[in-house]
Amino acid sequence: MTDAVREAYELVRIGCALGHTAPPLPPKNGARFHFELPGSVQGFKIDKTAAGSGRLANVAGESRLGRRSLSIQFDCTMPNTAVRIGTPTFMTPVEAKETHYALMASPTLFPGQTVHARLEADAANAAAVTCRLYVSVYGQGDSVKVHRGGAIAFPPGGTDELLWKIGDLGGAPIASVGIEITPEKSGSGTVFLDYLDWTGVPETTFRRVGEAGESAGMWLRAWVNAVDSAAMQCPNAFHLSQSKGTGLFIMGGGDWRDYVVKSTITPRLGRSFGLAARVRGLRRYYAFVLAGNQSARILRRSGEEVLLSETHFRWEFEQPYEVKLDVSGMEIAGSVDGKEILTVKDTLPGVDSGGFGYVCEEGLVLSDELTVRPKRI
Repeated sequence: MTDAVREAYELVRIGCALGHTAPPLPPKNGARFHFELPGSVQGFKIDKTAAGSGRLANVAGESRLGRRSLSIQFDCTMPNTAVRIGTPTFMTPVEAKETHYALMASPTLFPGQTVHARLEADAANAAAVTCRLYVSVYGQGDSVKVHRGGAIAFPPGGTDELLWKIGDLGGAPIASVGIEITPEKSGSGTVFLDYLDWTGVPETTFRRVGEAGESAGMWLRAWVNAVDSAAMQCPNAFHLSQSKGTGLFIMGGGDWRDYVVKSTITPRLGRSFGLAARVRGLRRYYAFVLAGNQSARILRRSGEEVLLSETHFRWEFEQPYEVKLDVSGMEIAGSVDGKEILTVKDTLPGVDSGGFGYVCEEGLVLSDELTVRPKRI
């Protein structure tokens, strides 16, 4: 899902580049949620599943790096009552079903990434408040569950930054991210959110959420499906087939640069299969594949497909292979069952960052999970 304010600033940057002028500096060091546009709350809402109530407003002041912030006025009449405010990081089940077309999108936030936010408690608050970051995720049956980061106490007038590296969530996609506020005493008060952002490459394993045979849920909708069939009622979590040409099954993320993606894949039939990295669409990516002529290949696609390296590698249908693709700077490396098979150096603008996923060329492949982690040098 996209954020309109972030997209507006990106359009300004592109326009300046086309006009050969310097773009304006992004607000608050490029924070995703900065609230510098008057009136904008950037999709944040009060989470009505929490017991406390509140109101949100974009206000002047209470910012270290800018001129505006998000005012969170909370009202908690009962002790230990929390207020949560969050913004979507993925589509909702209703949005997934409402359109006449297949809405395809990946979440914008993943396990392994680090969320940080700066908060300030109003000096007029009657008592301290405890604040923490949280994410809501789509669990089994698309039930929404809340996961929380560490808590920090904010006395009246206190400021601090929350920092949380999200742990593994069992394959459940993140639906929203936000702040949970719990006042020390019942009553009302205000907390100001200066900015919220996240950084890093995901570090997690994508797998089925729930049991085999259940109807596909939001864990599946998190993938951009560019294969002919992604049958999810089968014992394997990923049952991907492509009848003509090359199909991709992608987890998106445009700014991921250096990482390792790995999956155990069983080919049933086909011309080639493997993994893709730095995917920025169906015609821009790197791939490491095992091909039908008993070879292993590293490919680059930027419009046209270019074979970067190839070697003989014997493989068989119906046999599982642990395939790994490693992208780090100019180096692209492919491994099978823990052994590096190919490595090349290549660089091309536009194929230096992006998402990852499965590759299937005119065939059928099976897999249960895919793991991604940052490249550790």
